[in-house]
Amino acid sequence: MAAMEATQAAGAPETATHPGPEVLAYRAVLVWLARRFGAEVHAVAVAAPPEKPWLARYLAALTVRWPELPVRQPQQRDAVAGVREAADALGPALLCMATHGWNRGHPIFGTEFTEVAAHTGRPLVAVGAHAHVPPDGNDGRRRIVACVDGTPAAEAVLADAAAWARHRGWRLSLVTVAEPAPASIVPGAHRYRAFGPDDPDAYLAGLRDRPELAGVDVDTAIVWDPLSPRDGLLGHLAERPATLLALATQARRGAARLRRGNETAEIIHDSPVPVLVRPLGHPGTS
Repeated sequence: MAAMEATQAAGAPETATHPGPEVLAYRAVLVWLARRFGAEVHAVAVAAPPEKPWLARYLAALTVRWPELPVRQPQQRDAVAGVREAADALGPALLCMATHGWNRGHPIFGTEFTEVAAHTGRPLVAVGAHAHVPPDGNDGRRRIVACVDGTPAAEAVLADAAAWARHRGWRLSLVTVAEPAPASIVPGAHRYRAFGPDDPDAYLAGLRDRPELAGVDVDTAIVWDPLSPRDGLLGHLAERPATLLALATQARRGAARLRRGNETAEIIHDSPVPVLVRPLGHPGTS
């Protein structure tokens, strides 16, 4: 298989014609991940005509630093069409993109990734701003963490995560983050949580029997966090490192993303490991 890294030139400054520290960090994570999955890395570069001279110089600098890197330049002008063209030419491939993700101060970051996720409908790997290679270069973890929250939408990532875990012989951890809400003082009354399933133990026990998880070494974990799923997940990854985090997202764009925010993008931005993202819905949905 091939792991594709996508680059899109959009308003790039003329002076930025060499790989900066962000690109070097992203490439290091991507190469590390590709080795874990037994893949080779192909660079996919997409640019509109005004940006092509800049992109040519930039790619020349990339090939000087990484002479073994295959570079593909699709004929298409936009990232989505270019990625589709490259993926069709490569065959089985996993698309990897660097993205800033999203935080409260910079809600538009990650626009290209969001557009590709919304239109391609295939799993992508997001390398966020805080992803890094383990200090020793060999994590020894061999674990994929699938984040679920009690909804069918979140569970859409299970088939992808299980397929990767099965293919590599890795463990799959089903992790749910729940607010530690106290039991109601009224006997038999519904226990309300701001996030997480009502009964996390029963929920995770039921997931273990899902047919798509057959043949996979599965464990489960409940993370209790009073603040948010993001904080709970990051705490879990700090205590139990993993190779890959997997989750599903609606890939919200434009006004919908600004209006309601995007917790998935927050997690991607802060995750110390790459994130396998399963886009949901259709182009134009929020």
